[in-house]
Amino acid sequence: MARKILLDQLTGQARSRKELADKLASRNVPDDVAARLLDRFEEVGLVDDEAFARSWIASRQPGKGLARRALAQELRRKGVDDEVARGALDEIDPTTRRPRPAPWSARSSGR
Repeated sequence: MARKILLDQLTGQARSRKELADKLASRNVPDDVAARLLDRFEEVGLVDDEAFARSWIASRQPGKGLARRALAQELRRKGVDDEVARGALDEIDPTTRRPRPAPWSARSSGR
């Protein structure tokens, strides 16, 4: 049942680990079961607060033009660790206020 709750929550949009933990708690899933399942979902990449933070910023920044501080507060409310949020926010290009494109690497270009 807990696994289905998580999969349903992740369908359509990414969520932070805290959001998912809160949802499991609201459905009376025991804390040890929730922690074990969330750990497993992190191991396989279904729960990733770093990716969530980058995605959240990319979706919120262009349309609303939110300041770095406002984005950090939103991420904090979502339960994203301050250091993780800071790392994602550091990826915003200060001149365009949009996420910087990922740098090319020899590995990604097949060389």
